[in-house]
Amino acid sequence: MTPFKYPSFVQLSITNKCNLACKHCFNDSGNASSNELKEEEIYELLDYFLAKSIVCFTFGGGEPLVHPKIFEFIKYASTRGGRITLLSNGVLIDKKTAWKLYESGVFRVRISIDGSNKEINDFIRSKGSFKGAVNALRNLRETPIEDVAVMTNVNKHNFSDLENIVKLAIEMGVDDIKFIPTILEGRAKREFSSYVLEDNFYKTLLKKKNQIEKKYKDCIEINVDSPLEAITFKNDKERLEECGPCVMGRTFLGIGESGDIFICPMLEDVIIGNVREDDIGFLWRNSPILKKIRNQNLLKGKCQKCKIKKYCGGGCRGIAYLQSGDVLNPDPYCWL
Repeated sequence: MTPFKYPSFVQLSITNKCNLACKHCFNDSGNASSNELKEEEIYELLDYFLAKSIVCFTFGGGEPLVHPKIFEFIKYASTRGGRITLLSNGVLIDKKTAWKLYESGVFRVRISIDGSNKEINDFIRSKGSFKGAVNALRNLRETPIEDVAVMTNVNKHNFSDLENIVKLAIEMGVDDIKFIPTILEGRAKREFSSYVLEDNFYKTLLKKKNQIEKKYKDCIEINVDSPLEAITFKNDKERLEECGPCVMGRTFLGIGESGDIFICPMLEDVIIGNVREDDIGFLWRNSPILKKIRNQNLLKGKCQKCKIKKYCGGGCRGIAYLQSGDVLNPDPYCWL
């Protein structure tokens, strides 16, 4: 039996509609797509995955809270054993909405904050977004929802502000923050390309993360969204064993708002099929691109003989694909 019979978690982007217009948005969210999944189709997808014992769902968008049925979807899945994560910009999470999320059974809420003040944050994410996100954190912390986290999209505009963002998260009662790189896709290509960090970006970011972590390790967990972190543990066998390769093709599967099946949380343009036409399980097990990714012996370039490729898997497969057009090439941010 293949070790990749089913994914471990699924992201459902239930609408492309969004109440903000973030400059770095990799999927160009704003208006609803013309052929978005109907309510009954989303329920069918939840039933399908739950029947396969896949219980970790992330609802994203766009902004999932603009969907009129979002609370029903969360409740439907959670009462059947689902562990639901909601990705949100937070602007719509007033006190009433925060409690509705709790009552619906949401497990985790991740709020996007890209600056420690409105000047930095709102330049990237739209006017009023900082106030909305901070209010969301405050309102969510007043509910019994235990897992409230922050996501920060890292770029040249906010790199020097990362420690202040961490301090803000701690002040708001958050104990988990994730740094995510700006990806040159969607709106970011048109409006934010000059702010994408280059060269040894990840090496610099991981060094920065470690510096911040030393100060606040007892207050908050800081994660960097990259398999390249394994490099920093190359001489520490125990820590290295905790690392793992890119989620693409191994644990993650995404469903877009129109039913497209995508294979990377940041690359919704890399499509392997559509739920309206294709068998999800068959594609997961037999997609040529996923088969390539799963076979580390096919990695190219310097990854072929690298001693830690088992742990990093060549780095981020999505960024490798974006930069070179080949999912088997090394992550361009690798500094080995």
